Amino acid sequence: MALDKDSITLITAIAGVSFGLLGAVLGVVNTWRAIDRDRIRIRVEPVFFFRTDGIVKMDGYRLIITNLSYIAVTITQVGFMMRDGKNLLTFVSPIDCTLPQRMEARTRLEASIPKPDSPDFLDIRCAYVDTACGKRFTGNCRAFLRELKRSAASHK
Repeated sequence: MALDKDSITLITAIAGVSFGLLGAVLGVVNTWRAIDRDRIRIRVEPVFFFRTDGIVKMDGYRLIITNLSYIAVTITQVGFMMRDGKNLLTFVSPIDCTLPQRMEARTRLEASIPKPDSPDFLDIRCAYVDTACGKRFTGNCRAFLRELKRSAASHK
């Protein structure tokens, strides 16, 4: 079976369109990945902590901050945002880190405070982190708040 000139032209046209479409899709994917790599992404997770050296025990709250970006980010402030969205409970001097703190790509930072006696702490909405570039990232506190309220109710 011999291919005539029209069949070869049709096959060449189909191959050209296929490879052109594949190149266009790969170009869009690569552009999206380049944009995504330059974006700052930070995860903020509030947890409880308990620490003892055998003599002195300390319990409190810790924010685990993870830099999911591929670039370094400087953390300037951490804390909890209140329900009204305007007031902040800021970790002025965390126990285990100093702020501002530069976080390299794909690293983790922990900022802890001793357990406050303030009942205002039950009015928090979310954990937050501020960066030197002016962005604020928040973390979900639902499970943390549920446990915090359960603990507060058991101490009454």
